Amino acid sequence: MGKQTMGTPSTALQHRTDNKLYRLQTGQSPVVRPALHNTYAMDSFPNGTNAIVAVISYTGYDMEDAMILNKSAHERGFAYGTVYKSQTVDLADVRGASKSSAPTLHFGLGDDIRTEGDKQHLCCQFLDYDGLPLIGGRLSPGDYLAAYVDDTTGRTCFVKYKGEEDAYVDQVRLLGRLLLVAWVLLHFSAEILFHRQ
Repeated sequence: MGKQTMGTPSTALQHRTDNKLYRLQTGQSPVVRPALHNTYAMDSFPNGTNAIVAVISYTGYDMEDAMILNKSAHERGFAYGTVYKSQTVDLADVRGASKSSAPTLHFGLGDDIRTEGDKQHLCCQFLDYDGLPLIGGRLSPGDYLAAYVDDTTGRTCFVKYKGEEDAYVDQVRLLGRLLLVAWVLLHFSAEILFHRQ
């Protein structure tokens, strides 16, 4: 879902962990500028795109919040944006976590998972040996996002990606020993249907 107010939401995206953040990839400088535009250096943070729109109301009905684009504008990146989502895995909240001071769960792959050979576990396509997702890896709904080992049983458990669309892992942060924050990117552009006559 695209938002009308997409732009440059922050100057320090790599240090933020918002639940959801929208970013316009191909922002442009406005054609007409107010007096304070250059004073506040707004060109450093583009917040929109320039579109020349002509609306002809032939039958008395107008188009609200809609545009007709040509194919080449779409191919050059018009209205291309990214949604950043963070997915958090907190091992303190997982079933089987110890309530005492010594944790019994830790991120990683246990001895019960084959990481090499012909019978390699499917999780090795998505996870590294430390149980964290691979940076740049593509995730589909139901793919492995993280793995953790229960020290009392020695078994490996998995956390799966719960998003509805395919995404790419942009950043992984391990906060302490029990908290993982994974940023996933959802790339999208304006959905356009072209038909030929």
